[in-house]
Amino acid sequence: MPLTVRLLAAMTLILTASTAHALDVRNARSPEPPGGAPVMAGYMVVYNYTDEDARITGAASPDFDRVELHRTISENDTTRMEAVESIEVPAGGRADFVPRGLHLMLFTPQRKFSEGDEFPVTLETSRGAIEIDFRVIDRRMVGHDDAADGHEH
Repeated sequence: MPLTVRLLAAMTLILTASTAHALDVRNARSPEPPGGAPVMAGYMVVYNYTDEDARITGAASPDFDRVELHRTISENDTTRMEAVESIEVPAGGRADFVPRGLHLMLFTPQRKFSEGDEFPVTLETSRGAIEIDFRVIDRRMVGHDDAADGHEH
């Protein structure tokens, strides 16, 4: 086998191995809060490109007092939110963090956020920590790109 072909095969194997065990987060966004709001929400899509289930077990950000994993539950004509201990990202699948579904609750912002600002969040997962930059978006636009397959990381 020619050297060029062997090098190309080795590079492909290395790239495949490095991405085969990773979770990929896209479209991380948070609606701009109304003035003085003590809480914000975080939405994103988490992809699992492996053949093993993964779990998101927590989150943190230096820009908030605490970050919790939440889900919205609708039953008996009422809707409520509740904290959850973990969120599964199935093998070969994804977890959609969207309004009225799974989401992050970001409590007590340490600064004022406006559209276009960014803030870091660390997701704790069964595969290790993932650092994400969330973008603050116009709150009127939050439903327009839910679970969008954007290429923002």
